[in-house]
Amino acid sequence: MLAKIIYWLPRAIFIIYAILLGVFTFDMKWGFNITNLIPILIHSLPAIIVIVTIIISWKKEALWAMIFAILGAIFTLFFQTYENIEIFFIISLPLFLGSILFYMNHLRSKMKWILIEKK
Repeated sequence: MLAKIIYWLPRAIFIIYAILLGVFTFDMKWGFNITNLIPILIHSLPAIIVIVTIIISWKKEALWAMIFAILGAIFTLFFQTYENIEIFFIISLPLFLGSILFYMNHLRSKMKWILIEKK
């Protein structure tokens, strides 16, 4: 049971995180029309990056952990979330937390494989 939680928790965190970042697209005050397509895409870029990363590395926990740790560092520096702790908790911390959980899942599956080989 704990193995399933460790497997699905980081994936759920990143899916919810991508949805949260996608909601930030709707903070534009000038409405949605064809002339605002570029600003909409620019506002959606962080969510698109997270979604593409999720799709590419769904089964590769070690790669996923490393990519999301790098994304966490990039988001922290680019969006300057280090200046405000609340913004850091919303924007950067889920990336670092999910990265740690993915690495824990990778280590758990690696240890399971080692235990199977020794039998």
